[in-house]
Amino acid sequence: MSSDKRLLRESQMARDRKAPKICLRKACEESFYTLENIYAEKLIENGFTKEVAQELSAIILAMIEGAITISVTQKNYTDLILVSKQIGILLNHYLSEK
Repeated sequence: MSSDKRLLRESQMARDRKAPKICLRKACEESFYTLENIYAEKLIENGFTKEVAQELSAIILAMIEGAITISVTQKNYTDLILVSKQIGILLNHYLSEK
């Protein structure tokens, strides 16, 4: 096999390996966007301004996703429980300032 054909074949193989990663990244991006919007909508329904709701929804999403990752990795749910408690404290803080 010539050098050019080998390089072309290797390039195609590399591209084929990247395709599933790109699809997975896109699916995750869409899921995170959807969840963040759901959280923001719920916060707005409960009296938060749009700006505050958008900021808090991003923070809440990051807290939950981080806790899920840690909990799965460590095979315990302590961090999920802590995040649940802290989200409540965070939201109550904002509500008490009104």
